[in-house]
Amino acid sequence: MKINTTALAVTLALCPQALFADDEAKKEDYNVITVTSDRNDVAISETTNTVSVISAEQMEKEQARNIKDLVRYEPGISVPSNGRFGLTGFKIRGIGGDRVLTLIDGVPVADEFSFGPNLAAGRNFIDLDSLKAVEIVRGSTSSLYGSNALGGTVSFVTKDPEDYIGIHNDNYYASVKAGFNSANSSKHLTGTYAAGDDVWQGLLIATRRDLDEFDAAATSLVDPADGDNTSVYGKLVYKPNNGHQFKLILNQLDTELETTVDSAAGSQVLLGPPNSGAPVITRTSIIGKDEQQRNSISFQYRYEGNTAIADSLDFNLYRQDSKTKQITDEERTLVLGPTAFDYNHFRDSRFNQDNLGLKLQLNKTLGTHVKHLLSYGVDWDRMETDSQRIGTHNPIISGVTTDFNTRDFPNSVYKSAGVFIQDRISFTDGNFILVPAVRFDKYELSPTTDPIFLNGNPGAPTPAGFDESKVTAKLGGLYKINNDWAYFIQYSEGFKAPPIDAVNTAFTNLTRGYTTLPNPDLKPESSKSVETGFKYYGDSSFFELSAFDTQYDDFIETLAFKGFNPTTNLLEFQAHNLSAVEIRGFELKGGLDLGSEFENLEGMRLRYAYALSKGKDKETGAPINSIDPQKFVAGIGYDSTNDFWGAELALTLTEGRDEGDLSDTNPDTFYAPGYTSVDLIGYFDFTEKFSAYWGIYNLIDKTYWEVSDTIGRNNDDEALARLTQPGRNFAVTLKYEL
Repeated sequence: MKINTTALAVTLALCPQALFADDEAKKEDYNVITVTSDRNDVAISETTNTVSVISAEQMEKEQARNIKDLVRYEPGISVPSNGRFGLTGFKIRGIGGDRVLTLIDGVPVADEFSFGPNLAAGRNFIDLDSLKAVEIVRGSTSSLYGSNALGGTVSFVTKDPEDYIGIHNDNYYASVKAGFNSANSSKHLTGTYAAGDDVWQGLLIATRRDLDEFDAAATSLVDPADGDNTSVYGKLVYKPNNGHQFKLILNQLDTELETTVDSAAGSQVLLGPPNSGAPVITRTSIIGKDEQQRNSISFQYRYEGNTAIADSLDFNLYRQDSKTKQITDEERTLVLGPTAFDYNHFRDSRFNQDNLGLKLQLNKTLGTHVKHLLSYGVDWDRMETDSQRIGTHNPIISGVTTDFNTRDFPNSVYKSAGVFIQDRISFTDGNFILVPAVRFDKYELSPTTDPIFLNGNPGAPTPAGFDESKVTAKLGGLYKINNDWAYFIQYSEGFKAPPIDAVNTAFTNLTRGYTTLPNPDLKPESSKSVETGFKYYGDSSFFELSAFDTQYDDFIETLAFKGFNPTTNLLEFQAHNLSAVEIRGFELKGGLDLGSEFENLEGMRLRYAYALSKGKDKETGAPINSIDPQKFVAGIGYDSTNDFWGAELALTLTEGRDEGDLSDTNPDTFYAPGYTSVDLIGYFDFTEKFSAYWGIYNLIDKTYWEVSDTIGRNNDDEALARLTQPGRNFAVTLKYEL
């Protein structure tokens, strides 16, 4: 499927022309506040970049169950899936993984890490029922947040007691919510309780989700799975007076999932280098048992006053422990001549990351005719990371059980400290806004060997650390053409420190003839980006159009093929820096309260969004595989005048892949075709306290693939049918408030 971008852009750009009407009736509030873009409260109509804010109400009405559902209607943003290992993390304009900074109340989410076929630690560490909003900033934000914000920032903002107290009662609130989704037969139950007065307030949210395998439209032969997800979130707030506020936040998330990986049964392992004539092992059954856990505690303090150095101060001290454990239990068969030998192959793979950190930010307003909002502060984080692989090998051929215990990289401590300052300058009564910012980051890596690493990697080079620094800057500007229209432009720089596993990786497989080599000389990734566009925010509608061009230098390609070492007779793989990568594109989005413009359409609303990105390696000209194809989303909805019910019909058009979109030269490469998907979602507010949310997804029962799930697959890959998205499915949620 091809999308005519020119016709689409012209048609949608003309929509706001009818929106200059002066209508003072009740309007839908599009111009929400973002905190993440400038580390301060700013209306998205006045940001110098592109920001999406997804509210708790929107998540509830769309019945978003996880971070992938969260961005279902956000072109240019996606969350890839990694088979039995689940969701990975956010990808923004083709940049994903640890290059996108992900925060939960300002606390950085653990890194993404994968090694071999038995370990893939993702970043799905949040339950959406605990959130009041999700803010997504597209493009680098390193000048405010430092490393890992190379591709953008996703900020999860959790709920506060004051969001609930007073809805039905003056000093408490309680609700229970239960739901079912047929796509994976999942059930969930959430209980919420808030209580307090003007001084003390508390909030507790507990959620349990039962998980099964996701259906696939093209086959019923999906990998059976069974698991659960439990989230407990608590917040205690103390306000001794108007100028001081203290918060204690506790969060625990546990996920367990057992998968029978039928899709890999029958696959083979070669006992030796390719084309060597070595014996072949066949996997006859695979059971995966995966666990993920996040525990965090943070103490926050906010001061509001009027001192010489600050009008407000925010302090955040946090501790976070993140753990991933993935067990793979395989039964295998080895055929040697006329004899078949059956044996067990067991792997227990672990990835742990602990953070201790603090953030301090001060804000000061200065000036009269020319106003300055000065924001400055410091971030500090100490991150401990370790990985471990425990294995048992029980070959019947020898009758001897052998165990091994190793690490893929040495235990490492990564410290980062950053100092930043930003000035939001308003000229001519705010009609022209200039936003310069600069940040200095210092970061260091300290690896430590232990017997597990040394015994598991004999002969490995002595691990290396680094102690480096980086300065990044941005300059944004916004000019208000009139009360509704504004033009914006922003130049921003970004960087990403080398991943700790790439610097000191250590693994050798003599049986299969390869080794991975460390690279202590890796340079940090960096970017320079220009984004410009127009914003329209009227009484009953909004429209944004933006174009961007980002140049990335020293992109790190992990475990790239280096060559064959004749001394060791091993194939060598090593991370290295690419010369330069360019990604450019444009995006638009908009919304319209139709009833405010046309009397006979009262209650109706329209929204739409579109994104197109293209990228290439500037040295070779090869395309960048991680970039999603162009996508268009539109929805037309209705809310009854008595607020009893509402519904929306949502259309998604996604372009397919072809040979020019991937760097893969394999003639058998599978190129996911484009697709059209239709969803119908709605709600009923039966009473003030009892509501129901429902949705029918993939209404036309389309068989389709998400492109990011199929990269590297061939046309004859048996897993392709299992990778199709669920066919027609439904979800329903009931909520009762006390």
